[in-house]
Amino acid sequence: MSIQTHSASQLLSKEVSSRRTPGAIYLHFNRSGITEQHCAGLANVANETPINPNLTASVFSITKIATAIAILQLEQTGRLFTHEPISDYLPELMLPGDITIHHLLTHTSGLANPLPLNWTHLPQDHAKFDSRRFFCPIIQKAMRRRRPPGKQFRYSNLGYILLGFLIDRVTGKHYEEVVEQQVLAGLADTSFTVPHANNIIGYHRHCSFSSVLLSLLIDKNKMMGARTGMWQPFVPHYLNGAAYGGLFMSAADLATLGGNILNGALLSDTATNKMFTENRTISGAATGMCLGWFTGRLNGHTYFHHAGGGGGYYAEFRLYPEAGRGSVLLYNRSGFTDQRELDLYDQYHLPLV
Repeated sequence: MSIQTHSASQLLSKEVSSRRTPGAIYLHFNRSGITEQHCAGLANVANETPINPNLTASVFSITKIATAIAILQLEQTGRLFTHEPISDYLPELMLPGDITIHHLLTHTSGLANPLPLNWTHLPQDHAKFDSRRFFCPIIQKAMRRRRPPGKQFRYSNLGYILLGFLIDRVTGKHYEEVVEQQVLAGLADTSFTVPHANNIIGYHRHCSFSSVLLSLLIDKNKMMGARTGMWQPFVPHYLNGAAYGGLFMSAADLATLGGNILNGALLSDTATNKMFTENRTISGAATGMCLGWFTGRLNGHTYFHHAGGGGGYYAEFRLYPEAGRGSVLLYNRSGFTDQRELDLYDQYHLPLV
């Protein structure tokens, strides 16, 4: 075992042994496929099922990358243009004319980000759930309190809800159908449907301050099951808005998606360069955000990154286009902020520049 491999594996095992998560997966890949694979811990604590990269988990906000790619694909074919106002496409919502599709993609629309923890519903309610009916009052309220677009970065799930509505309108199909066909084709363990088998159980640490806080924000009797030891599982559920966080994916499928992006299989070179261009405010300040991706540097390499976290899961997805590499990190415990933990793992795989 190489020093690099040993170091990444040790980090992963420490996450499990220190009880920060029941299970963990780390993958490093290039344009041809997965080059490093490390797993530690359990996908199901009660059944003692080992975790592995082909099992499915919620990746929450990593979904925004798929949404952004779908928008850019539609722009490639001339069906929309990102410099245009979103109100041109969704007139019935009576949105202000100064918010463009580009503003929504880069989180510079000025829209706030209401706490989304209770934006969920159970599988038995999914067939009758109406996303528009749920979100339109929330969007209208947020519009009344918005800031001027383009002035500053302000992360907003509502912006991506509007992008999902936009994809519905432009294509005449459901958002989920478009993304599955155009962005996620060929990914065997990826869907917008709650998995009933072959899934990783998501957990929250029972004896913790965050668990007490969670009791104030969600109905734990409805959304969580009986605990096993220190870990309490979330029951399978949907987010109310697919376009900002509704994907269920395996770590292996995330790596395949990353390879498809690196290989130019989803977007033209022009569209890919546009997607990976850091956005600036109207005053010229860098935002650290591209179209759907955050950006940063590690060992002299520029990377593009998104985390996805919520009740039961935390994931990170990253690409290093100039190096032709990428990585995936997945924990089956709750995570609510972007922790950039891939900095720790990827440093062993990237040569200094």
